[in-house]
Amino acid sequence: MSWWETIPTFLAALGFGTLPGLLLAALLGLRGMALVGSAPAFSITSIALASIVAPMLGMPWGPLPVTFTTMALAVIVTGFRMFWHRMRPHPPIPQDTNRLLLWAAIGVGFAAVAIGVRFAVIFGSPENISQTYDNIFHLNALRFVLNSGDASSLTLGGLPIDAPGTGSFYPAVWHALTTLIIEVTGASIPVSVNVVSILMGAIFWPLGCVFLVRQIVGPRAVAMVGAGAFAAAFGAFPYTMVDFGVLYPYLLGVSLLPAALAYVIIAARVGVQPTMRPSRARFALLGVAPGVALAHPSVIMALLALSVPIMLFVIYREYQRLKMEEASRARFAVFIAIWVVVFAVMGALWLILKVKISWKPLITVAQSIGETLLNAPVDLPVAWVVSALMVWGIVIVVRERVHPWLLGTLAMAMFLYVVAAGVPHSIFRSGIVGLWYGDPYRLAALLPLAALPFVVIGFVALHDTVLGRLRRRGEPTARRRRVYSTVVVAIALLASQGISVQGATIEATESYLVNDESKLLTPDELDVLHHVDEYVPEDEIVAGNPWTGAALVYAIADRRAMLPHVGGFDTPDTKLLADRLRQANRDPAVCDAARALDVEYVLDFGIREVHGGYHEFAGFTQLAHSDVVEPVYVKGEAGLYRITAC
Repeated sequence: MSWWETIPTFLAALGFGTLPGLLLAALLGLRGMALVGSAPAFSITSIALASIVAPMLGMPWGPLPVTFTTMALAVIVTGFRMFWHRMRPHPPIPQDTNRLLLWAAIGVGFAAVAIGVRFAVIFGSPENISQTYDNIFHLNALRFVLNSGDASSLTLGGLPIDAPGTGSFYPAVWHALTTLIIEVTGASIPVSVNVVSILMGAIFWPLGCVFLVRQIVGPRAVAMVGAGAFAAAFGAFPYTMVDFGVLYPYLLGVSLLPAALAYVIIAARVGVQPTMRPSRARFALLGVAPGVALAHPSVIMALLALSVPIMLFVIYREYQRLKMEEASRARFAVFIAIWVVVFAVMGALWLILKVKISWKPLITVAQSIGETLLNAPVDLPVAWVVSALMVWGIVIVVRERVHPWLLGTLAMAMFLYVVAAGVPHSIFRSGIVGLWYGDPYRLAALLPLAALPFVVIGFVALHDTVLGRLRRRGEPTARRRRVYSTVVVAIALLASQGISVQGATIEATESYLVNDESKLLTPDELDVLHHVDEYVPEDEIVAGNPWTGAALVYAIADRRAMLPHVGGFDTPDTKLLADRLRQANRDPAVCDAARALDVEYVLDFGIREVHGGYHEFAGFTQLAHSDVVEPVYVKGEAGLYRITAC
């Protein structure tokens, strides 16, 4: 299958990912960059809520619940707008010009092409899968949603194949979005996963970045094209998210984070020439927050963490205002009490959502600090261009004393990464980065968001400096100034696509290679999985070692896996079968277990596991030389076998 053939699938993904949000944002009265920049976040909120409500109403998951939920939200948004405008009429606020929007579109277009092409290079073929640990769960979860019609985040945890609706919480919005595409287009699970990944990285992320930077730098054309284009200049995001893990839900959440942070800035009145009132931004923030939170809860906590410097700035500003007004002690007490409650709630959420630390520090504190300054986290190559522009931007912010909170946001993102990557294991480290499992890759993904505004500020300064020197050599015509400006922009943007993103791209391609050394599925194993449905009836359960990729018989062949995900044995019967299947002729308990599990077929994918480890599944290996099974379909060392001893 070629990438050209995926265009209809991509258009369907683009429709579900933006059209509900465009409708809701338009009804809220948003225009320009706010309209398109936050449309993905509003769409994901609609999909998230629909996926939770649908099973409660007995509706199978599909486009219909999304339509109904979007219509219901549209009524709420329209009601808010009519009521609020009637209660608090205000004169209209000037909107961004069409010229500014055009430059923003050019920047987003550059990023969309750059990221989209790199993702296509990383994936290789549209049908390739990420050969990583987490992908076993994600792909099987997609099949579960398709088969059960239940995409609720409240019950996806544990992948309850035998009893849909009984699982635990797991952020399932990415699974809900991806299964919508599969249902509408008929595309395969791997193709839909890769197309949705391109949507998140190449469309959602740069759109949000432009909207965010607009609130910080203001309505400058060169800043808008830079904001969009430089979104593609960081190796840490979005490229590492389709490599490490693989972290699809987290990729979705972080791709929506710039839009959410933009609304925080407008609501707090710390931005430049906003195009909406703070009250509307606060309502919009309530609208995008559920989508961000249900994409991945740790991302909404990242939003709170990055917003802390903004909150502190607002506290200082309002405290000074109260002093100037010589406010009463009662007003001061109320002011302090409100913020104490806010931070107490944040602290409680931090403790409630904190999980067990799974990752150890990779490097020293000094090394991790250096990586943040050079935009080279998690051992990526140095991003020289964006790092130089970022430092220049920091100097400008410090020198001109503008947006002091912006320095705090960058410092917060750097601090979180340094703690995860460099601080030794301790209660302190667990308390600070436990929300992200202590995983440096997840926190590295936040660095581009915090660094991008400084990069754009430095880029604008570079642009103005070059044009200023050209003017001093002689007054150029307006046409020549435009040419000079275009050349400066083009050189800077092309230079940003350097060794950092190239290194991230090359490294990520290794996770999608399909060869005899593949970490999860070799070509022979994939071939066997693609033929399982020809031999195994629909209602049968297939046994196999999930760590070898055999569990993906569920996602790829649509046949239930005895163990659909890694992490242990479900019952004593599954352990007995996994340990002693090859002794079925001599141990009646083995056949009793097989009958209890209703297992008649088994996959033998050898002993090589996705993490290079070893788990005891002796009963599912060397079946080619066993007399308790007969071969059904064998390719190379991989095979599907039918249990005959029972």
